[in-house]
Amino acid sequence: MPLSMWLVATCDVAPEILQLVQNCPAVSLAGIVVRKSAAIPSGLRVAFHANDPWEAALLSLPPVDFLLCAGYPRKIGHAVLTHCRIGGFNVHPSLLPLYPGRNPRLQIVRDQYPWAGVSIHKLTEVIDGGPIILQFRIALRRPYSIEDLKQLEEWATVTSPEVLQF
Repeated sequence: MPLSMWLVATCDVAPEILQLVQNCPAVSLAGIVVRKSAAIPSGLRVAFHANDPWEAALLSLPPVDFLLCAGYPRKIGHAVLTHCRIGGFNVHPSLLPLYPGRNPRLQIVRDQYPWAGVSIHKLTEVIDGGPIILQFRIALRRPYSIEDLKQLEEWATVTSPEVLQF
């Protein structure tokens, strides 16, 4: 039986993450939260935009197994995390604990840090402070730009789907 999940994906690679989740037989997508500009998959009845009151809606539904977050710029409340049987996980575009919070790409480019990467960690009350589950990293040739990092993240999401396998 597949795990039920909510996907809260508002980052640049959200469409690719959504595609991977939809193609994963181990997951049943119970609902999504996306940018206003994102296309909502046909057949999905529970879908919200990032500024909608989606947390209240999730709490009014039966519990899901877990929540996967990617690029959501706000803290997800304790009530939502406890409504998910396994909890919540976040896909963060840096090698945590380095560069937590919003806009880590800008900080990475400013520092010309020699590594780029993605961390998947457990969501907790501390933003980007939960235990790290998995990291994907790649060396960078300096100098590089923020556009270079975005392209690298898109490439990694599309060519390395095993990172998001359940």
